[in-house]
Amino acid sequence: MISCNAGPNRRSPLALLAGIWLAVSVIGPLVPWSYEVILLVAFTLRSYWAAVALWAALPAAAIPIAVRRLIQGRYGAALLWSMLPIAAILLWVFGGAFESLVRFHLNKPTYDAIVTDAEAGRCTALDRRSWHAEVDVAHCGAPIVLVFLWGGFLSGWHGVVYDTTDQIILAPRERNAAWQGSDFGGILGCSKAYRTLGGHYYLARGDYVQSGSPPCE
Repeated sequence: MISCNAGPNRRSPLALLAGIWLAVSVIGPLVPWSYEVILLVAFTLRSYWAAVALWAALPAAAIPIAVRRLIQGRYGAALLWSMLPIAAILLWVFGGAFESLVRFHLNKPTYDAIVTDAEAGRCTALDRRSWHAEVDVAHCGAPIVLVFLWGGFLSGWHGVVYDTTDQIILAPRERNAAWQGSDFGGILGCSKAYRTLGGHYYLARGDYVQSGSPPCE
């Protein structure tokens, strides 16, 4: 017998919000302009940690909900709600590295095509119009050095560097004289790679400086 009191199985707005939060937290950083959005939110709230607190508010609210569902014997719902703070912790600790690797491998075919053009000397303004990535620095002679920009603010930047000499992984003052004395070496004198991606690709960040400026420590 079907109970006359049975109503439609509607999901709560909070559950819908939790799903949106998870999707945005996982997929959002892969969007090219996500870094600028984070900076805008932090600037609007006048604090980076205020932005972090806003992001963590929903996972924090999920904890008492998970406990309540557990007490009620609704173990499946308790497990689902407990996954939200667990996901927040994992994203906070490992999310940046994971999302950077995913973003790099999604874009690697495009980067490889640009590297092929650079190797062939196809780096004119007309050639670069066909490049489907934002390339901030392009040196197509020997060595080949390319900076694929992911985001930045003022002189600060982060992204992927392709460097056939692998000097970018070294501290700025430890790079060889030829690299430091080049135009791109001067611009990247206060930038450094922090993760090796293989095949002369590196995750890097830093500040652009004027060519000819002394390298940073």
